[in-house]
Amino acid sequence: MSASTASASQQSPMPRARPAPIFAVASGKGGVGKTWLSTMLACAFGRAGMRSLLVDCDLGLANIDVQLGVRRKRTCIRSCAAFWSSTRR
Repeated sequence: MSASTASASQQSPMPRARPAPIFAVASGKGGVGKTWLSTMLACAFGRAGMRSLLVDCDLGLANIDVQLGVRRKRTCIRSCAAFWSSTRR
């Protein structure tokens, strides 16, 4: 193996065998159970031994923390505001 081939293979990680599936739950109407369904899907994937990332994109009323019974540190809006105030100094 040449030196250039060895350095190129060390820089890039092994590619995934197949892309990870993405599930999006959306509706044009509120109160139809999007958060509940998303939470249940993530829990079912976890029980099946799979990893999942659950993101609630409702910037003002995200409540997955309530569904899961965890205490959040801050909201997305507060995190963004803290970021923007720190970059304007």
